Amino acid sequence: MAKSKNGGEAAKTVSGGTNTPAENGKHGQGADSPITADFLEGLAGYHIRRAQIVTFRDFSASVGDGEYSPPLFSVLSLVSENPGSSQAALADFLEVDRPSVLSLVDQLEDRGLLVRQRSKSDRRRQALFLTRKGESEYERLCQQVTAQDKRLAQRLTAAERRQLTKLLKKVWK
Repeated sequence: MAKSKNGGEAAKTVSGGTNTPAENGKHGQGADSPITADFLEGLAGYHIRRAQIVTFRDFSASVGDGEYSPPLFSVLSLVSENPGSSQAALADFLEVDRPSVLSLVDQLEDRGLLVRQRSKSDRRRQALFLTRKGESEYERLCQQVTAQDKRLAQRLTAAERRQLTKLLKKVWK
């Protein structure tokens, strides 16, 4: 057998090409057949995405009574740590498009958690600040996020957790 792109084995036809799933007898499996994901299991991105799904689902269920998503909390956290920062700076830091950050900022502003103020040095720029309510809500949420994060990583040793964080940073930095 030949090696596939991710290091697994790919079935070969007599002519030397790779068989299709139907030719390998994988076409038309019944609803009760177990799902296989041999190719996906070899992809780091697949496991990162699966971990993200579990993390987001747990976060949404356990933080802020289900009223916060990880991106919404991230913006709240960044404004807390960087008072006066702009939406553009947050979008650049998070590596997301500006309309996405605008929507998150709008949600936090609608909840009374942050305010926009015109920058004194650049009138085109909106500086973001937490309100007193936002500061208090952020402190409350930090406790919940810390507990949620510890619960998610409870199967890891402290060394494994540090190594996982280090490796994930290598992927995105």
